[in-house]
Amino acid sequence: MRRGRCGLSNSPGGGFTLVEALVAMAVLGAGVVGVLEMFSLAGSAAGENQRLARAVEIAQRELSLAVASRYAPVEGAEKLHRWRVERQDRPMGLERVAVTVTWMVRGAEQSYVLEQLWLKRKPPAAR
Repeated sequence: MRRGRCGLSNSPGGGFTLVEALVAMAVLGAGVVGVLEMFSLAGSAAGENQRLARAVEIAQRELSLAVASRYAPVEGAEKLHRWRVERQDRPMGLERVAVTVTWMVRGAEQSYVLEQLWLKRKPPAAR
């Protein structure tokens, strides 16, 4: 049997050695682990984005209700989110209405604040 320069057989039946096969499997395994980790991170980020989007929806809804109905400060909660509406008088007849929505992500509290300044309505003058 003739051998090439590297000591490998030149015969058509030659194949990979056990070491080459193990190295290839290790490289493939590392690649698969990397791809799975990427999918895990993408799923986690999608969940966080959904919680933030829900917080924005809650804040917009509560701010609209607070400005339209002029109700007093209020607190509320649903499945994952808690919120608080606060009113504060400002100079020149302005009022600040702020909605703070909080939720937990991996043991850490996250929050979103939506606020609006608006001119208080004056009662119509008596005639």
